[in-house]
Amino acid sequence: MAIRHSSCSRKPCRLRRNAGTLVKEEKGQSTVEFAIVVPLLMLFLIGVINFGIIMFTYLDMNITAQEASRLAGLGKSDSEVIQYVKDHVSVEVQVPISPTEANREPGEYVTVTLTTSLDNLTVLFDQFVSSVNLSAKSTVRVE
Repeated sequence: MAIRHSSCSRKPCRLRRNAGTLVKEEKGQSTVEFAIVVPLLMLFLIGVINFGIIMFTYLDMNITAQEASRLAGLGKSDSEVIQYVKDHVSVEVQVPISPTEANREPGEYVTVTLTTSLDNLTVLFDQFVSSVNLSAKSTVRVE
């Protein structure tokens, strides 16, 4: 029993000594953790901003498509509808209108579709998704 007691009494001494040296070696630990976490946080932040820009553009296109189809349904010409879209959307869009103004009859439906391709904010995201294709469509009855 004495041997067991003496070996047990040595282990806590070694652990305290080892623990004492570990405390001295932890001086740069928070700096290393900060250096690892900050790039990940920046990547996340840029991703959120990129997603926000995409969603803003999509909502802007959607509202503009609704208003443009309403204008086409009220009898405006295709050129007036396209000009309205270009004045109200912040990106370059393609605006197919179906049917054309010559073929629109009261009681039928007119559809305005807006399409665009958005590039990413950073080159880093181009490795995952090169560009985002957005489309907004609205249909209204011609009056």
